[in-house]
Amino acid sequence: MTRLLSVEKLTVRYGENAVLSGLDLTVRRDELFVLLGASGSGKTTLLRAIAGFAPAAGGRIMLDGRDIGSEPPHRRPVNTVFQSYALFPHMTVAANIAFGLRGMARAAAAERVREMLALVRLEALADRRPHQLSGGQQQRVALARGLAPRPALLLLDEPLSALDRALREETRDELVRLRRALGTSFILVTHDQQEALTMADRIGVMRDGAMVQVGTPAEIYERPSCRFVAEFLGAANILPGIGQPDGRIAVAGGSVAAAAVVFGPLLLGLRPERLRLGDAGGSNRLSGVLAGSVYAGDTLTHTVRLADGSALRVAEPLHAGLPAERPSIGGAVTVSWSPDACIVLPP
Repeated sequence: MTRLLSVEKLTVRYGENAVLSGLDLTVRRDELFVLLGASGSGKTTLLRAIAGFAPAAGGRIMLDGRDIGSEPPHRRPVNTVFQSYALFPHMTVAANIAFGLRGMARAAAAERVREMLALVRLEALADRRPHQLSGGQQQRVALARGLAPRPALLLLDEPLSALDRALREETRDELVRLRRALGTSFILVTHDQQEALTMADRIGVMRDGAMVQVGTPAEIYERPSCRFVAEFLGAANILPGIGQPDGRIAVAGGSVAAAAVVFGPLLLGLRPERLRLGDAGGSNRLSGVLAGSVYAGDTLTHTVRLADGSALRVAEPLHAGLPAERPSIGGAVTVSWSPDACIVLPP
């Protein structure tokens, strides 16, 4: 897949404060790239710099081989869909979509609006105004307006944050469908881990204005580069350990095997869903006491207190409902898992 966007050593300052400092990023053509990070990590600032709304203090922004870093926003082949949608309340749906097509011949613009209305499935609502639409419909109008000029790159800043859970999931699927139908590259900003995992072709995890790790959802979830990524993307148990010469890890008063071990101090990451109570989870075992269990519909999450005082969360899937026999709180239990479930992280 060929490169569309290349951000090289980008620095953005607000006063004396460097919000982004020497950041690098590559986005491929026909890709949905998700920027994931906590509030204040620099995600929206990066989006604004690409769009031209936040001037760069250093570095380059190359789009399709062209340096756009010094160009004003309206000259960049980039459109932005804002968190607030920013629809014009006095305009109809059709007029909102047509707003970005000024300069195009009237007949061609009208045809493009019809195409966009069909694409987002709002043909019957073309004459309504934004206040007459649901939140999901307003979001689709904003998407259609952003896509109508056929930008090389569409930027989406927390586009689903104002929607309720059911509508978020529906609109999430719609976004993926639209991108595949048009072949347009998207960069989507979110702090929602589930959104990132289910939508992205690749994810960039940001922290304190820096790109910590870039990879596919599976790469970042299964092979996080550090403790921050492991804990930010999904739940993770983190235990201090020491890699032994025999290829095992000394951890929590015991010794366990991993698929790959480094010698010396390390952190052992374990996803709760890869662990099991009892001996059915794999060859690695640690003993402890059951401190609590939380029912969450499809899972039962146990907290096990180990001999050294550390805790492990174990997510038990409830395929057939609650088990008939459950360990009692305060009782002795064993936690087991396979060596390939171990995530070895730097200390």
